[in-house]
Amino acid sequence: DENSLIKQRRDKLDALRAKGIDPFQNKFTPDTQCNIARSGFDSGALPEGHRVSVAGRITAHRDMGKSMFIDVRDQSGRIQCYAQKNVLGDEQFLIFTHLDLGDFVGRGRVGVDAVCGVELEVVDAAASEQVRVGVVGVGWISQVVHLPTLRKLPGVTVVALCDRDKAKVRLVGEKFGINRTYADLGAMLQAEELDAVIVATSTDAHKGVSIQAMEAGKDVLIEKPIARHYAEAVAIADAARTLKRKVMVGMNHRFRPDTMVLKSFLEGKELGKLLYTRTGWLRRRSSDSSWFVKKEKSGGGVFIDLGIVMLDMALWMLDYPAVQRVNSSLYHQRTKSVEDTAVVTLTLASGSVIVIEVSWSMHVEEDIYYCYVFGNEGTASLQPFRIIKELHGNLVNVAPAKLENPQTLFRRSYENELKHFLGAVRNIHPVVSTADEAVQRMRVVDAVYRSAKQCKEIILC
Repeated sequence: DENSLIKQRRDKLDALRAKGIDPFQNKFTPDTQCNIARSGFDSGALPEGHRVSVAGRITAHRDMGKSMFIDVRDQSGRIQCYAQKNVLGDEQFLIFTHLDLGDFVGRGRVGVDAVCGVELEVVDAAASEQVRVGVVGVGWISQVVHLPTLRKLPGVTVVALCDRDKAKVRLVGEKFGINRTYADLGAMLQAEELDAVIVATSTDAHKGVSIQAMEAGKDVLIEKPIARHYAEAVAIADAARTLKRKVMVGMNHRFRPDTMVLKSFLEGKELGKLLYTRTGWLRRRSSDSSWFVKKEKSGGGVFIDLGIVMLDMALWMLDYPAVQRVNSSLYHQRTKSVEDTAVVTLTLASGSVIVIEVSWSMHVEEDIYYCYVFGNEGTASLQPFRIIKELHGNLVNVAPAKLENPQTLFRRSYENELKHFLGAVRNIHPVVSTADEAVQRMRVVDAVYRSAKQCKEIILC
């Protein structure tokens, strides 16, 4: 559990300090050869403590309190690695993300490496005990994202699938080589030895499926949104605490390499005082035949689908500021039961403002995804990824080299998300994007719908 993780890291830290070593001393310098441990680099099991070099030289380093940005490039100048400092209790640890492969290359242990200043705990997923997973719901997100990704990851086995559509779940099982399929969740939980359950059903089923899985002793990953509304989210979070189970809500945009790097710049106050964030996701007109447009199943329309993603990403990057006031306008251009376009303005307790616009039905040639953060000392953006600052009287882009194209960022965000969840199931690190965090997001989502319905501003704090 979290307390044991804290104790392990404190013991390691004390042992290092007894040798006169300070794990948090700044040992990163430009042009330092970087030797970073990575598990599963070669075929076969890696011995405990094995190290594999990630070829590259550190070309930039910023230690910024909660995050550490380390730009490691190979001989061609391609960015290789990004490190994020995390806080667990009163201790700190580093998570390294290999941007080229989407791998988490460091998991939790603090320490010092003789070369690059960080000792990483090597956990060979392929050699460790397999995490046994059951997937509930075999729709688009499972077939396109979860099952293909899980099939490639070491250290995990998808044991069984469950869906109310017997024929569909059988066909999906055949496609992915999973023989154990069920139409009843209780039967799957009783028959199979599972460590975790991924909930990828329609949103109306999230509460019941998640709590039933937790009651059976399973950790749970819930596809976004956590629930249809605030009250259901509270019930899930309460059950997680009572049953002492890990619950993670799938907010994969936190795991995009570009958003992680941008977050590190923001935490380092690189943009100064943040004034205004503008983010959006405008998609081409799509089919209205999905359960997404049925309010009783989804809980809402485009805002609870795409808007909650942009809301979570913005609040996460800004370090969870309190939302004070909510104003929203919802439109029903091509849908009846739910909104297909939403424009939302959030005023934060700090005085900063977030504007979110999302749509399923815009007349655009291709989807538009963006995020701009404006501060009094600079401007940052995603897609394209830029950090604009004034240096010597000129505006200069100080962002790292281009990371990946949007399609690759999408795929790797899910890979990293699933790896993080599996690491939490193995007790390697605590969960991020918790049920409690999702409860706070749903409080804002509920206010968005109330603001539009009542045609007035909603005060939250």
